[in-house]
Amino acid sequence: MADGSATVTPMESKAPVQFIVGRTYRTRSAFSHATVLDFEIVRRSEKSVWFREEGQEKVQRQAIYVYEGAEKFNPFGVYSMLSVSSSPVISAERPVWAVVMEAAR
Repeated sequence: MADGSATVTPMESKAPVQFIVGRTYRTRSAFSHATVLDFEIVRRSEKSVWFREEGQEKVQRQAIYVYEGAEKFNPFGVYSMLSVSSSPVISAERPVWAVVMEAAR
């Protein structure tokens, strides 16, 4: 501005990439890159997802958190003796169809 004061514009806050019910999301094991883990989102709320691991009937619930612009959850939970490097994280940015399309390039 001419008088030396600056105009402050608020940063645009983009909505995080969200989990979609019915989609399957994929990650790999930290111990074996060949081990692929698929999780189908069965239900969701604002703060939780209910999911089923591929080949399993049991539906489980975990809390959602947002990191780097995408929803994420830890399918095996978080507990004191869990090694951070061994805990898989499921990200809304990585549905199975996106992984397949990426591999086809």
